[in-house]
Amino acid sequence: MEELFLGIDVGTTAVKLGVIEGGRLRHHGQAALTTYSDHGDDRYQKAGEVLNTVKELIGAIPKTFRSQITAIAFSTAMHSLLPQRPGQTMTSGKIFLWSDRQAGALMEAFRKTQQAREFYLATGTPIHAMSTFAKICFLEQTGDYPQTTRWLGLKELLLTEFTGETVIDVSTASATGLYSLDTGNWHIGILDFLGIESAQLAQITAGDQPFAIKKELAAGLGLPTAARVYAGASDGCLAAFAGYCHTGIPNSLTIGTSGAARVLRRQQKLDPVRQNFCYVLNQDWFVTGAPSNNGGCVLEWGAKLFHPEDPQRFYQDLPTILEQIPIGSGGVRFAPFPNGERAPYWSTSVKAGFHGLTVDTTQKQLIRSITEGLLLNVKTLAEMAGVTEQVTLSGGFFKTAALTQMTLDVLGCEGIISEENEPIFGLYAWLAAGDQEPPTLPAASLSWNAENHAAYVKLSSGYFDFV
Repeated sequence: MEELFLGIDVGTTAVKLGVIEGGRLRHHGQAALTTYSDHGDDRYQKAGEVLNTVKELIGAIPKTFRSQITAIAFSTAMHSLLPQRPGQTMTSGKIFLWSDRQAGALMEAFRKTQQAREFYLATGTPIHAMSTFAKICFLEQTGDYPQTTRWLGLKELLLTEFTGETVIDVSTASATGLYSLDTGNWHIGILDFLGIESAQLAQITAGDQPFAIKKELAAGLGLPTAARVYAGASDGCLAAFAGYCHTGIPNSLTIGTSGAARVLRRQQKLDPVRQNFCYVLNQDWFVTGAPSNNGGCVLEWGAKLFHPEDPQRFYQDLPTILEQIPIGSGGVRFAPFPNGERAPYWSTSVKAGFHGLTVDTTQKQLIRSITEGLLLNVKTLAEMAGVTEQVTLSGGFFKTAALTQMTLDVLGCEGIISEENEPIFGLYAWLAAGDQEPPTLPAASLSWNAENHAAYVKLSSGYFDFV
């Protein structure tokens, strides 16, 4: 009997799964998830809906594949929080997402304290409304949750359902803002600050620790009862590892709806001023970097703004506009923050806006400035992460050649388009394929234009001073 690996990636917009054999993808499934909001700042998913989506996708795997699956591993989005009141089942709860902004004002005030600086240095998780720490701080103040509430998350939901064990992997735990990088366990001082005990959190386990699948679940889904279940890691860390395993490059840049620059390292890297993140992948690797709320969604906003009746025209015209309008957009600068911003501002209140408009400003200059502002912010993220020389590129943003070239010109880096920067491939490379030597750099790397890079370096100086 052939042995197959099933990787399941539960993100904030979709569930993706892949069945892999010998490094080759044999089956792929994907289904969207619904995000809810009861008022302006909350963002959550329904736990029962997430589980049903995962099970439906597994059920859609051909039976011949399902019967041969010997290992199942999970990737999940970071910073989720699933409060479980006494007597409440996890499946009936809300999963608050990283995009939940309810703790925004609370965290912006807390960031100014010495204690916030100490908590960041202890955990590697920036002080921001996205984190599990921030969400607990806020929800405790509402009075809606009793002192005995269990503070769990998406990974704990999945592992409880599949194994009966309420556990969380080291990687996902390290992004909560509750995990001590030094001790490898929950940070007692931070738990004391919150007034909670470690028993109210899940037990931390190694991502490669095998668990038995629940027999009744396996039977219902048509999976072998002998299959082993692994907690895995967080999606961002796995995406960085997947790119490294495919290309040998430890630096990665992902721009989809949002964006992130990441670097795979053997040691911690922390910055108490700008607060890059520093998360654990496993006992060998840290992933450091900086995330943005504003990636391709900024272009989507621009498309609706300038071409509300035909947004696709924006994307069709963009390469020509980037070629026609000189670097600098005629003096127009753009703050690309319609969704607030994480790095380097860590603020839910920072806004988008144009600066430097005159009576002579053209629509094409405005459009180019949107792209310049977006990528100059990405340049800041790359600097925070420590990206140098070469970078793997992934995400829908890089399906447009002009945007890919502009990104490399802004960064001054060679780039590799890496479709394998998917968490599922990261899971497989780590858990199934083992610790293999990464390949040498592929020959088909994309270069950058030195003259354009010099112009962007000059433009970037003080570019966001008006924010």
